[in-house]
Amino acid sequence: MNEEELEKYRRAGKIAAEARNLGVNLVREGKTYLEVAEEIEGFIIDRGGKPAFPVNLATDHQAAHYSPGINDRKKISAGAIVKVDVGVHVEGYIADTATTVEVGSERHRMLIDAASIALENAVSLCSHEVAVRKIGGKIEETIRALGFVPVSNLTGHEIKRYLLHGGKSVPNIQDNNGDVIFAGEVVAIEPFASTGSGYVDSDGRSNILRIVRERKLDTELQEFYSLLKQNFGALPFSPRWCLNLDAHAGEKLTKLMKYGVLYEYSILSDTRRGMVSQAEHTVIVGKEGCEVITK
Repeated sequence: MNEEELEKYRRAGKIAAEARNLGVNLVREGKTYLEVAEEIEGFIIDRGGKPAFPVNLATDHQAAHYSPGINDRKKISAGAIVKVDVGVHVEGYIADTATTVEVGSERHRMLIDAASIALENAVSLCSHEVAVRKIGGKIEETIRALGFVPVSNLTGHEIKRYLLHGGKSVPNIQDNNGDVIFAGEVVAIEPFASTGSGYVDSDGRSNILRIVRERKLDTELQEFYSLLKQNFGALPFSPRWCLNLDAHAGEKLTKLMKYGVLYEYSILSDTRRGMVSQAEHTVIVGKEGCEVITK
């Protein structure tokens, strides 16, 4: 990684950390999820970055992949456990970070701390030629020691330019993954702790889309598809963002999903409806240790 690339990662990380912290202050009883997401996304753009994916605000038993849709009026409730998951890119160099907010109470403080402590312990292991299963083992050990269950089928991930999930996965449990991380690689570490099964499954529509294939389209749809590709490339995006591209975006997005051109992520929820917390940092792996760019 050269100095210019490193600087762009650091800049993305700084904006992402500030946006995450803004989200912590915005998540309040009575505020709509849409208001929170749009304020965070607007902040990212004002700071000179671009969202690497729609702001995720998964709540309670939801672990990941909920973002408010167009005209979403759902409000945040007292006692909710909201995961504020933010991604920023600067010219394709991505930083991904998350934290968990409990609204107006402290009943799940230990659950939230479990993910945060697991993240700290995992980051302390990130270094050249460390096996990802060793990191996963430390996450699992930490979360279980605090009385909770790690989410076994969600993982951290390598990040590459314009590619949020860049190849390698970083498990949240001790498993048989044979991957090793190396100096110069960029990795998102994201423990999830649960009071339930520690396993997530599809649980409804997320309002998060991504281009997954190309196919022959009629002229009008092809023009719209070209706009999507130009603006978002392979990164996830929100239907909300498409209204500025085309007044009939909703209808056209539905057609592109029907044709298999677009994929909509599912909300991922604990199968026993246990409460879930999340914490995440992006790190640049070094010869000895790592640099956390989203502190």
